[in-house]
Amino acid sequence: MMEKYAIKKPETTLLRDRFERKLEDLKLLTIEDVAKLFQVSKRTVEGLLYDTRKIPYLKIGRVVRIRERDIVRFLGRTSQGV
Repeated sequence: MMEKYAIKKPETTLLRDRFERKLEDLKLLTIEDVAKLFQVSKRTVEGLLYDTRKIPYLKIGRVVRIRERDIVRFLGRTSQGV
């Protein structure tokens, strides 16, 4: 009689799977993307990022990216009048 053994994934595979799922959740937008989404100019978005700091952003080298979840939070705050 053959015994059934549970096949375990190696630890590195589990970590890679977890990392890939997190990357799927992390959607990054450009300033141009956000401007199109809000139907405003790039300068308006830049003001929200740099001048008033109402939207958090990531700077990777010279490239600025905005997390989609930060846009959602910003919209939630502004719709509540905060």
